[in-house]
Amino acid sequence: MKTIKTENFAPVYLFYGVEMFIGELLIDNVIDKMISPGFEVFNYNLLKDREITAKEIVQTCNTMPLGSAKRIVVVKEEVGIFERHAEADIQELSAYLKDPSPSTVLIFTLVKGDKRRKIYQTIASKSVLVELDKLNERDLTSWIAARIKKENKTIQRVALKKLIHHLRYLENKEMTITAVDNEVQQLVNYVGDEGEITVEDVETIIPMGIEENIFKMLDFSLQGRIAEAIAISRELMSKGESPFGMLGLIVRQIRLLLMTKLLLKEGATLANIAKTTGVPQFVAEKNRRACADRPLSLFLKNYFFVQELDIKMKTGGIEAEKGIEWALLNMKRDR
Repeated sequence: MKTIKTENFAPVYLFYGVEMFIGELLIDNVIDKMISPGFEVFNYNLLKDREITAKEIVQTCNTMPLGSAKRIVVVKEEVGIFERHAEADIQELSAYLKDPSPSTVLIFTLVKGDKRRKIYQTIASKSVLVELDKLNERDLTSWIAARIKKENKTIQRVALKKLIHHLRYLENKEMTITAVDNEVQQLVNYVGDEGEITVEDVETIIPMGIEENIFKMLDFSLQGRIAEAIAISRELMSKGESPFGMLGLIVRQIRLLLMTKLLLKEGATLANIAKTTGVPQFVAEKNRRACADRPLSLFLKNYFFVQELDIKMKTGGIEAEKGIEWALLNMKRDR
């Protein structure tokens, strides 16, 4: 990625990873830097038809640019080039990659593929690899802030944290920056002429996810606010949430709180707690606050309690829908 940011473009790239939205932004950057305005139609080739052959890719790359420093050729995953076994395709590409055109930047894109295949190894060995992995918490925060700034708006610090929490990008493997961008755009559209995005705006446009609802429900139960806890559980089930799935999340949350409490007793830092429990740092902070003033015995007792309930629900010892409310009624409380 460094060669792209410094404009010292290599002749061949392989963009690999789930965050192809970022890859598209990088491609736009290459086009802006290397193709003269108005000459994109002559010098930018986006190849995405499955019928395109390796020979056609090479011919396109060997075509001289017109009125610009470079020709940009992007071979999308839809072409299926990484799925091909034909030796002719491999040899055609291999010959070009050994001596690529100096006037062309060739970019292959691939979200996920079999790295053992000869065609992949042929391309990867002669390309600059740009890994488009999911963003970490710091980069995600910076990306969202920059995206909002681009719309000439700001976002309150606490609202940004809540937005990241509600989006669940860091916890959900299927959530991509494309989806994040769509949610941010909805938020921007909602505030209209207002210059600042608030916590209330985030809560209105992007409702709490299931895990945050489970956290809130469990916290109400531990405080003895049973009616409020049960109200959340009934609302979740009315929206189609499975009681088995809900109990699984309850078990997970109590396990996280138990681990957090044990780590706090050992003097672990917030960063260490986040790493050990496998959650983003802002979630670790929320868990730290939730268990800081509660005894270790509370989480130990409730952990064994929900494990037993899990067995009862799965074996028919208690009706699944009633099992969740029974758990909320019978868990050990704050003393």
